Amino acid sequence: MNKVNHEEIIKALLWRYAVKNFDTVKKISDEDLHAILESGRLAPSSVGIEPWKFIVVNNTQLRVKIRAVAYDQPKVTDASHLIVIARRTDAGNLSS
Repeated sequence: MNKVNHEEIIKALLWRYAVKNFDTVKKISDEDLHAILESGRLAPSSVGIEPWKFIVVNNTQLRVKIRAVAYDQPKVTDASHLIVIARRTDAGNLSS
């Protein structure tokens, strides 16, 4: 087994980039979108269930409405895909 390099882990965690503007011409491929969604679906949770749903919003008019209640962030309508993450509110009751 390889030894964990703690400095590399910290360096990777310190690098983050929040995208503010999207090129409306560029699109994520279907293959990449599937990998993103599958990665989220397979992510573990501490209670042994995955209390979330990923909703891909393709409808342009709906994205405009979501933008209006999302602090008018252009990325809601400009990004090639909008993924809404919904959390189950009854998840705490399922583990007991």
